[in-house]
Amino acid sequence: MFLSLALIACESESTQVEYHASNFEIIEPIRDILEHEDSVLLVGGDDKGFIATSGLDMAKIALGSKRFGQPIYSAAYFNNHWYLGMANASFQRGTTLNSISPLYIERQNWIGTEYQHQVRKMVSTDSQMFAIVGGKLAFGVVYSMDTIQPDWNPYSIENELRALSVLEEDGSVHVWVGGNGVMLKKELGSEWRRLNVKEGFISAIHFFNLNDGLAVTYDGEILRTSDGGESWDTKMKANGKKGVNGLKFFSNIGVIAANSGHFAISTDNGNTWGWYELSQADLDIYDAYLSHGKLWLGTSAGLGYVMLNDLI
Repeated sequence: MFLSLALIACESESTQVEYHASNFEIIEPIRDILEHEDSVLLVGGDDKGFIATSGLDMAKIALGSKRFGQPIYSAAYFNNHWYLGMANASFQRGTTLNSISPLYIERQNWIGTEYQHQVRKMVSTDSQMFAIVGGKLAFGVVYSMDTIQPDWNPYSIENELRALSVLEEDGSVHVWVGGNGVMLKKELGSEWRRLNVKEGFISAIHFFNLNDGLAVTYDGEILRTSDGGESWDTKMKANGKKGVNGLKFFSNIGVIAANSGHFAISTDNGNTWGWYELSQADLDIYDAYLSHGKLWLGTSAGLGYVMLNDLI
């Protein structure tokens, strides 16, 4: 998966690229973009949350008719239900996007008020779904549920959590989570354990298989592993704070989303990266979606795109 690394690369200066605003009517944060079957779901919001849907070509984006009482931070589809992750560690669920309603956590699974922060990320496999909650008070929770008994199973840790990666292979589920000074790993039937990663704020994790993975720090440093996360090497050193928010791959093309109009692109499965800066640099970038020659960006002020030909 990875080429041998003779020298540690340092982050180069960002290349400015032209940013095109979409005609989407909501000029509010878009925090998560999820592809499911033949559609794309966009979620976000400021004081109130919204959902919007589109075809895979992103040619026409339709705003859902319902506005939610708080902003939406993440979304997932699991066991024939849509799930929305909200502020205050709350969730909503529905069999369709038109039937979303609050999903209450049983009292015995409730962690406590100090953990009531945003549901930062949700990832589902065929048999399980995981969600991470993390906030400014440095307390985090990993929630999980399975198809056999669809109820929350929480695990709390006194670290803020931002990163989540899940793989299911041969009936076994492997999970990695990261955040402020911590990275944890869990395999089906085992307990959570800390991995040997240097101090730093892990903002995003992506595993290609059970061995090869990447992690990105809040400051834009890129780490790699070839032993399932047991050890990590620096792939690219940070050179100034980027405020990294996410990491996503579309086949061999990787995208790192960051604040202040910064993002990075890799066209070789994360082996090399180039940093870019939007012509509208006051936008924070939360998530990305690649479609029909355009890199769509969910930003702090709605949706826009960059032409892929300008990046590769």
